[in-house]
Amino acid sequence: ASAKACNAVYNYLSIQSGYNPTNPSATNTASLASFATNPLWRIVDGPWYLSSFQSTGYAVFTRNPSYGGAKPYADKLTTLPFTSDTAEYAALQAGSIDYGYLPLEDVTSVPSKPGEAGPNVSSLSSSYNLKVSPSWSVGEIIMNFNSTGDGGAAGKLFQQLYVRQAIQTLIDQPVYVKKIFHNYAHPIYGPVPPNPSTWAASSELVNPYPYNEQKAASLLSDHGWKVVSGGSSTCERPGSGSNECGAGIKKGTPLNFKIEFPSGTATVTSMMQDQASSWRQVGIDVSLSEAGANAVFAYTTICPKGCAWEMGFYGAPSWFFGGSDTLPTGESLWNTGGGANYGSFNSPETNTLINETNEVPQGQFKSVFAQYQGYLAKELPAFWEPNPENLIEVKKNLNVGVLSPLAEINPASWYFVK
Repeated sequence: ASAKACNAVYNYLSIQSGYNPTNPSATNTASLASFATNPLWRIVDGPWYLSSFQSTGYAVFTRNPSYGGAKPYADKLTTLPFTSDTAEYAALQAGSIDYGYLPLEDVTSVPSKPGEAGPNVSSLSSSYNLKVSPSWSVGEIIMNFNSTGDGGAAGKLFQQLYVRQAIQTLIDQPVYVKKIFHNYAHPIYGPVPPNPSTWAASSELVNPYPYNEQKAASLLSDHGWKVVSGGSSTCERPGSGSNECGAGIKKGTPLNFKIEFPSGTATVTSMMQDQASSWRQVGIDVSLSEAGANAVFAYTTICPKGCAWEMGFYGAPSWFFGGSDTLPTGESLWNTGGGANYGSFNSPETNTLINETNEVPQGQFKSVFAQYQGYLAKELPAFWEPNPENLIEVKKNLNVGVLSPLAEINPASWYFVK
């Protein structure tokens, strides 16, 4: 009886927040429209309360007169949604926002190396200061290890380490950092952010899978694949032997996948297009699908019993280590059954290494943590992608304090100066 009562409460609160657990695919715009007036969401203990909201992402926060802490300097904060980088850059050029993000495709001055800052864009420099901060996050393409895509074979293909290695070997991160991200990014070779380098092991700063088309082709042909450059490679030697395609992969199975990623960001689109071209050189045919960010999140659902989605990319960066997992030990991401293990990665060795980081004495932590990093860098629970830094344009008369590497903002402490 108690469980049923709890379910009713959960269902009610979920529906009020815009999601119906009994009908997950249903839209619930009425609930979204009531966010700013629903009494449930007016009970706050922070410096702001939500006074206006639209499902597009537009929101207005008003100073909370009942807040007992330091009051915000501003009377209200308005957050504006943009459907594309072009629209956001236009708003910056017009000076209509006080704090915004500089799209990487609009960078005109490139720093000599990642981690440094170049001059601001000339059209913005009179009104804005360009601030650059590291991003405590990693870039990753999630693969669904339980995928029923590609004729039922996608998940079985992703479970083969050599297939993952072939795909990763064709992701040319150093080139993307330089050509697409204009040196405002860092290559990611493992599960821990390299900048700041506080927790990254030295082994994780070296690429275990440098770009090599010949190596990728050999990995496939050595495991029984007929490699067709520019087409679709197919399995010719099915079986579980060391020179065969792998368990559950039938003869004639093609290497055909689909990846969904957010639309509206030129750098992400360019990188995905280039990678698809590289993968095609060894017959890995990946079709690209762009959608809104929320649609991509909904696409990559955890499915223990299998579902059709194959690969998903949340954009660059992909995963921030914040909240309860600031130390990137990977519990929710890579542990079997983890709440953010959207691809259903399942590795007993990884589970052991993650658990050991939580159990060893403090003096042994860094050693065990380094083992965890080194193992996952090569095991590829996801495909590693470059991680851009945060490029933030701040009005010259706005003081925002120290920037957070978690991409968090603290507008209650912001104030204008003369």
